[in-house]
Amino acid sequence: MTPDEIKQTWNDAARRFYNPTPEELMKMYQSGKTTALDNLAQKYRRFSILGFVMALLSIQFLINKALILDDSMRYIVTIAFMLYFALASSIDHWLSKGVASINCYTMPVSEVAAKALYYKKIHHRSMIILIPFALALIGLLGYALRSEEWFILGIACGFLVGAIIGVRQYIEFMSLYRRLTSD
Repeated sequence: MTPDEIKQTWNDAARRFYNPTPEELMKMYQSGKTTALDNLAQKYRRFSILGFVMALLSIQFLINKALILDDSMRYIVTIAFMLYFALASSIDHWLSKGVASINCYTMPVSEVAAKALYYKKIHHRSMIILIPFALALIGLLGYALRSEEWFILGIACGFLVGAIIGVRQYIEFMSLYRRLTSD
């Protein structure tokens, strides 16, 4: 091979590497490898589905007569829990769709990083809304069941376990965002 042929081959390879054809882009996109972006969208999708299911399961406060709730508190607790889980589900659904709309293969790196930071900011803002709402729900449930010490103990244990799981999930979300914006 002559030096000119080597130079031409090198330039062709560099051009293909930096400017892939649409077919090559689709091949990379459909390769089946999951990225931090895919994992993040999937995680939001799972939380969205879980929130929707929990909103439906909140009806158990109306149906379950074993809970010592008077009729007015039964409706208030049910509506409050359904609103909370519906709100959390819709926020996670919106975040899932937003994160899934980021395309690493066609968008410039700066745009991918900017959108990731935007959705990270929205994630934090939603936590600022949902955490006090959850604490108010725990307080409402504790007030409604104040005469039953075993229910209060169960609420406290559930709060502790929920807080541990919540912090762990938060760390995982931020790890995915960090990987996404650092690359």
